Amino acid sequence: MLKLYSTGCPTCKAVKKFLEDKNIKYEEITDKDEIFAIADKLQIDNVPFAITSDGDILVSSLEIMEYANM
Repeated sequence: MLKLYSTGCPTCKAVKKFLEDKNIKYEEITDKDEIFAIADKLQIDNVPFAITSDGDILVSSLEIMEYANM
């Protein structure tokens, strides 16, 4: 399952809709403290970002949507 780190911004909402349209299951993480902690650890400076069940890090909305198209 994909972990999607999201603040509810317009881009986050678009990615969520895209994942839902592709029937990709995801767990949305919205806790800002958790988002900032993971983003800082992974040196990511934007949302949304995601981590796959295999541990792959998807650092942009484009990477998340490419993952959904696989």
